[in-house]
Amino acid sequence: AGMASRGRGGKKRGGRGRGRGRMGFTRPEGNDLDAFGMPASGSSSDESSSEEEVESKRKGVAALIETENPNARAEPPQMSRKQREEMEKERKRKEYMKLTLEGKTDEARADLARLAIIRKQREEAAAKKKEEQEKKEAEKAAAKERSLAATKARS
Repeated sequence: AGMASRGRGGKKRGGRGRGRGRMGFTRPEGNDLDAFGMPASGSSSDESSSEEEVESKRKGVAALIETENPNARAEPPQMSRKQREEMEKERKRKEYMKLTLEGKTDEARADLARLAIIRKQREEAAAKKKEEQEKKEAEKAAAKERSLAATKARS
């Protein structure tokens, strides 16, 4: 006998279930939406005027009361261990580069000494090359003199 009163669905629904009463439409007097869920035409001007009143009240109160945001801190947020290690590594690298450029590290001193030796060797090589070139030019000039003297003797 109970099955006949339930209908085809098989489950008995309570009084507040879906499909009862207004079929999902809202009452216009309850809120400012029309039957399709869109804002009613006259409600936008009412809302803006009430928002303006709230803003003007805030402005007046804000001038009198200083509120402090507990989330706004003066110190930077805590970094993770990985971020701290990266920052420390970068700081040390910059410091080492600075000392290297000033010539204060062992590596920089060794580089400067090596460069001084190379510079000295290059100067010596350049001087030797110049001396050999002058010697060749002198030999060429002497050979030319001899060939001129020999041609004059024949004529």
